[in-house]
Amino acid sequence: MIIRRLKRGDRVVFVSFAIGLVLTLTVSLLSLALLNVTLTSTLLSESNSLPNTASVVNTALGLRFSLSLNRSSLASGEFVVVQVSDQNILSTSNRLNQSNDWRAKGLGVGPCGALAEWHPPIGLAIFRGYYTVSNLWLANGLTLYGPGLYHCPLIRGDMSSYVFAPNNDSAEFYGPCNLSPCFTTPMLLSRSFTGFWSGAPYFSPTGTFHTFSPGVYTVVGGDEWGDIAVLHFVVS
Repeated sequence: MIIRRLKRGDRVVFVSFAIGLVLTLTVSLLSLALLNVTLTSTLLSESNSLPNTASVVNTALGLRFSLSLNRSSLASGEFVVVQVSDQNILSTSNRLNQSNDWRAKGLGVGPCGALAEWHPPIGLAIFRGYYTVSNLWLANGLTLYGPGLYHCPLIRGDMSSYVFAPNNDSAEFYGPCNLSPCFTTPMLLSRSFTGFWSGAPYFSPTGTFHTFSPGVYTVVGGDEWGDIAVLHFVVS
C-alpha cells in the first residue's frame, strides 16, 4: 500500500476546509436555536393559527398520505393525539410493492415496532423544537414509549406487497403467507401522548417520564414510499 504524504499546501487547504465546515455547522445550529426561540415566542401568542392537518398526494403511486393532530395548542399534561394514514385515491384496487424509501429517521409505530404482525409501513415521531422537512436531520426524536416488557406478537416476516381497496385506506398485506393475504387492516395509526421518556432503554423496567414542557414541538409522519408530512403543536 502506498501512502502519499500531503504537501504543505494540501494540508493548509484541508485544514481550512475542515475549519470552514465546523464553522458552517456551528452557525447553522446557532441560527436554528435562535429561530426556535423566536418562533416559540411567536407561536405561543398565535398558537390557534397553527394547522392541525397536512396531506401529501403521491400521484405516481395513487396514494394520499395524511397527518393530523387533535389540537395544535395544549396545556402541559394534556394529550396530543397523532394520526397518520395512507389512502388509495384510485377508483380501482391498488397494489404497491414493499419499499424502504423512508425520508425521516426514527419514525415508529409503537414499542413493538416492526415486530407487530399487523404494523403498516407508516410511522410517526415527535421532536422538541421547530423543524421543517429540510432540517429534520438536525433533530433527535423523543422516546415516546415507556421502558419495560411488552407482549409483542411473534415475527411473521416482512411484507412484500400491499393491495389497497378502491378509494380506501384498507389494504391486504401480502408476505410469507403463500398466495393469500396475511391479513387485512386499515393503513392507519392513531397514538396519544402527554410526554416522553428518558434514562433507560426499552428492555429496562425503569425510566423517567417527562410531560411536554412549554414550547414548540414538531410532529412528523411518513411512509416507506417516501411520503412525509410535518405539523407543529405548542404547549403553554
